[in-house]
Amino acid sequence: MPKSKRCLYNDIKHAIINAKMHIVQHIITNDNTAINLQNRHCETPLHIALNIVI
Repeated sequence: MPKSKRCLYNDIKHAIINAKMHIVQHIITNDNTAINLQNRHCETPLHIALNIVI
């Protein structure tokens, strides 16, 4: 059973923040919807991770 978009979004965000890029790559290659995930503010996990890192 596929994960919800919210769970996928959080998985990607936390993996990026923790620099586990192999996890991000695995999620994106195995689920096409992961690329277009956004939160309610229309931010992707990459946007959020970059804002935290910078």
